Amino acid sequence: MKKTLLLFVFILAYCVTYSQAVLQDSSNTGLTATDYLKKSKKQKTGGWILFSISAVSGISGFALLLDETGNALSDTGNDIGTIFGGANQPNNYKDGRATTGAVLMAVGAASLISSIVLFSSSGKNKRKAVTVSYISTQIPFLSAKGTIASNSIPSVVLRIRL
Repeated sequence: MKKTLLLFVFILAYCVTYSQAVLQDSSNTGLTATDYLKKSKKQKTGGWILFSISAVSGISGFALLLDETGNALSDTGNDIGTIFGGANQPNNYKDGRATTGAVLMAVGAASLISSIVLFSSSGKNKRKAVTVSYISTQIPFLSAKGTIASNSIPSVVLRIRL
């Protein structure tokens, strides 16, 4: 009975997932210039958010590491060292803070790299929105016989969609 039920479930799943839907018009799958501009704006916003996260986490991690090593922050009275726990903590607590500082710095570095990638993708999509194309423009002119004829002149078109 279990084998029959399992076979029935597999056959049912096969019938439901037999094929994929085909797009009606596969030639018009590209994005428009406004889509690229929207995508560029969202990527730039995401880049600034990740850059801010990287700055905050990197500085916090660096402060925790400095506090752990005792260079400048753990012996001060009301400075950053006391905000992060001060010098009167047990050694195992300080070891955990050093690990936390290293993790925060690693998260900051990863966020910084991600923000650079987003900024670069944003610029690439913005350049895609502004396209340069070459076309042949038909220019009418008066021929020697007195008739109007047209001549094809190559042109460069810069399209900036607003």
